[in-house]
Order: sequence, then C-alpha cells, then structure tokens
Amino acid sequence: LAARAEPVASVRPPVLGVRRARQPGGITALAAVNATVALGVLAVADVVFLNIRERAPELATIRTFGWPESALSRLVITEGAIIGLAGSLAGAALGLAAAAQFAGQLPATLYAAGVTPAPLRLGWGMSNLDRSPTELMCERHEDGSAGPVVLPYRNVPLGGPRAMTVRRSLPQRAQSLIGAWCFVDHYGPDDVSLTGGMAVPGHPHTELQTASWLFTGEVEHRDTTGTQALIRPGQLNLMTAGSGIAHSEYSTPTTNVLHGAQLWIALPEADRFAAPGFAHYEPPVTDVDGAKVLVFLGSLFGQTSPVPMYSALVGAEVTLAAGHSLDVKLDAGHEHGFLCDTGSLAVGGAVARPGEILFQPAGASAITLEASPSEPTRVLVLGGKPFGEQIVMWWNFIGRSHEEVVAFREEWQRQRAGRTPGAPGRYGAFPDVWEHTLSAPELPNVRLRSRG
Repeated sequence: LAARAEPVASVRPPVLGVRRARQPGGITALAAVNATVALGVLAVADVVFLNIRERAPELATIRTFGWPESALSRLVITEGAIIGLAGSLAGAALGLAAAAQFAGQLPATLYAAGVTPAPLRLGWGMSNLDRSPTELMCERHEDGSAGPVVLPYRNVPLGGPRAMTVRRSLPQRAQSLIGAWCFVDHYGPDDVSLTGGMAVPGHPHTELQTASWLFTGEVEHRDTTGTQALIRPGQLNLMTAGSGIAHSEYSTPTTNVLHGAQLWIALPEADRFAAPGFAHYEPPVTDVDGAKVLVFLGSLFGQTSPVPMYSALVGAEVTLAAGHSLDVKLDAGHEHGFLCDTGSLAVGGAVARPGEILFQPAGASAITLEASPSEPTRVLVLGGKPFGEQIVMWWNFIGRSHEEVVAFREEWQRQRAGRTPGAPGRYGAFPDVWEHTLSAPELPNVRLRSRG
C-alpha cells in the first residue's frame, strides 16, 4: 500500500468519505482500506452476537419504540444486517479495485471515446497543439449499418481564457477514419479581436497531408520546402508531409473573423515517405440544381480537381438554400462524411448540426441532402475508399508503430535544438523568419494497441 499510494484530489467518493485518489495507485489504496473495514465489521459482528447469545438471550424479546414483536424482527439490528453492511463495504472495495484497473487505461480510453482533456495549448491552426496528447491507433470499424449516422464533436479549447474552441469530430471511437480523412476540426466564426487569431509557430508533420479550407478570413502558410502562400475563402492549401516537413500558420493583420475547417489525410503505406510538397488550388464555383458547389479534391457533380492525391478521395463545399434538397450520386465503394458548417443537414431521419458529421458507410450509390427549413446550409463533403490500414496518431505525427512515432519526436527535438548550418534533417531547413518552434510534448508512459 505504501508503495502504491499516490496524491489525492478533491472529489468525495461514496465510501468512507475520504478524498478520491487522482492516480490508479490511490484508488487501489482506497479499495484496500474499504476491504479492511469490511473484514473488521464482520469480526465485530461475530464477537458481538456471540456474546449476545451466550450472556443476554433475553434481548431477543426486547420491544423497540412500542412496535409489536412481529415487526421487531424487521427493525432490530441483527447479525445478518451487519454482515450485509460488511458485504456492501466489501463490494465497494471490489468496485474501487475495478476502478483502479480502469483508471490505468483512462487517458487512452477517454481519447478513443472522443473525450479530450483540456491541457494548455499555444495557439491553433493546422496542428494538434495538445500538450499532453494521447497516442491513438486508428483503424476502420464496420458496424454493419447501411444508413447514415451522426458523429458528434467534442469541444477542444485551444489556449487560454481568451482563446477559441474548435469542434473536433474526427477521430473518435465510433469512426477513426473516413476514407483516408483522419482528422477534422471545425472552428468559428471566431472574433480575432477576442482570441488573437491564428498564431502557430513552426511544428512538424509526418506521413500525412494537411488540407486547409476557409469560409472567412486569411491565413499565411510557410514551410520548410521554401513555400510561402496565403489562403482565402474558397481556396485549398494542401501540404504533403510525407517523410517529414515543418510549417507555420498565422492569420493576417487584416483578418477580423476566422471560420473554416482543419483536415488531415493519412498517406497509404506505399507513399507514406513521399517527398514533402505543397499545392494551392482555387476551384470554380458551379451551380448544381440550385446548390453552390466547389470541388477541391477528387470528382463530384462532373467537376474534377487537378490536385494530385495518394488515395481515392473527394472533397467539396456544397451550399443549399433554406428548405432545398440535393440528390448526390456517390461511389458505392466509398464511405462519405458530410460535415455540417451552417444550418442543419438532414438525411432520412438523421440530422447533423454545425460541427457534426453525418457519416454514410460504403454501399450507398446516392444520397439526398436536405437543408434547414429556416436558413442556408453549408456542408463539406469528405469521402474516399476505405483506407484499409492502421495508423498511429500522436501530436502532429502519424506512423505505423509506437517506436516509429518515438523516433519522429526525438528527431524533431534534436533538429529544433540544433539550428546550425549543414544538413537540414528530416524536417527540412527552417525559414530564417522563424524565431522559435514548438517543442513536442512528453510521450505518454503507455502505448496503445490496435482496437477491434
């Protein structure tokens, strides 16, 4: 017990009125204490009633508060009642022991279930800025459902009291990926005067592509391939990390409101170490049965994006007038997610609100999108061929194993600490304008195994 006991927090548990342990060891200690108390109560009960039987058998006929003897048997404390109390305490001890075992896996379990703690973050942008990120093994989950389901989001605060909160709908326990799409943050409209806007210093990525899409505002992108580019509403910035890249993002001084989506695409095994690169594309606005459509990746409604991809994907913005509907032909071999940005989105009996994804598993060849009856509905269509591979996501890295992610982190820490002339390292040469870069958080002391 002395070896396992750990600091306690400030929430009172239902047993013994002591404070609940913050760590699994502390919970185990409480379980042991309750078990000891239970055994003590059993011993006391045995001694007391042995003496009653031997020395005061007449107590069996005592009347209490004038109740008749027939009711007395239900009111007077008996040995069985005390033994029952002891059993309850023992049960509570076992429950606390089970809680201790659960708490040992709690951080990974919470993240996989779509609940993220709110540690301090240093800004926001196309980056996972958790200071205590949990390693996550991502894979597809088949639930056998043929119809659409709503994937809720979780609020993730990105900084101090004045900072904004994003709505993160992917990854989550119910659905880790949609095609190769593996990360979806939806944010805004955000008043930059209140939150300070986007200010993300240089940070690394591996084995993924980042897709930036804005509805309002302007952001400057700079990376270690030498690229410097602005992104505005209706434009796509697609950065390929591949074997390794670092980039920064800052909202421009003229930006008053920021509103958009932050997206990651996992690279398949054959291309995960592709050369880093960058693409910028402004898709044409087309009218499809009264809906405004911009196709920025893949093909939809007869429009095709020229941006090269490593997986079969589709990405598009669709805006419907209030009360309107739109029939969408789908590739039956793909799964699709419809991220609601404004209004509400209904498909059959499923309704998604802003920040939620309406997920349609593979197998459907068409779907009808129905807009809110009272206001326009804007949607991001994110689809693709089921990825079919497992990936490990931690902080801003994607890898195929725990060891690979550890190596990526160590190399980033070495490179940012030794900014000297010579070989630039995995993440490329840092731009001269970067005054500092983000340090990687400490790795968790647990590792995640494949789910499913």
